[in-house]
Amino acid sequence: MKKIVVVGIVIWLVMGLTVGAFAFQNEPDGFRGLKWGDPPGEDMKYFDSTNGYEHYVLSKEDRYFGDIELEQILYGFHGDPGRLVYVTLFFKGKTTYERLEAFCRQEYGEENVEGLDDGSPHWEGEDTIMGFDYDTEKEEGSLGMASLSVLAEIMMEEMQKAFAEAMESE
Repeated sequence: MKKIVVVGIVIWLVMGLTVGAFAFQNEPDGFRGLKWGDPPGEDMKYFDSTNGYEHYVLSKEDRYFGDIELEQILYGFHGDPGRLVYVTLFFKGKTTYERLEAFCRQEYGEENVEGLDDGSPHWEGEDTIMGFDYDTEKEEGSLGMASLSVLAEIMMEEMQKAFAEAMESE
C-alpha cells in the first residue's frame, strides 16, 4: 500500500510540473545558445556549487540582457554529466530593476503568475518559469529562468532514489 501511495504522489508531482498550464510569448528554451538539459559548454568556467547544483560562468560573458548591464550571469547545472537547469541574472539598482522589468514585459508579455508573496513579476510557460527576486533595501536582485521539465526529471530521480533506499531499509 505504501508503494502505491508513493508512486501516485510521484506521478502527480511530475505531471503537475511538466504539463504547462500557462504560456507566454517568446518563451526561452534555454539561454544564449544553451538549451535546457545541455551540458556546460567548452567556453564555460566552473564557479561554485550549492545543494547539488554546479554553477558556471562564461569565460567571455556578454553581461547585457537587451541593452541592460548586469552584474553577473550564473548557469546552474545538475547531475553527471551536468544538465542546464536554470540561469540567474544578477543586477544592482532600482533603475536597473525597473528597466529589466519593462524589457521582460516587452519581450515576454505581461506576467501570467499571480499570488506570489513579494508581488514581483513571474512568468510560467510550457517549460520555462521566470521571475524576479528584488531586495528593495539593498537595491539588488536577480532574474531567474528555469526549466520545469528538467526540474521534474531531477525530482523524479531523487524520489526514485529515496524510494529505493526506503524499500531497502524495510
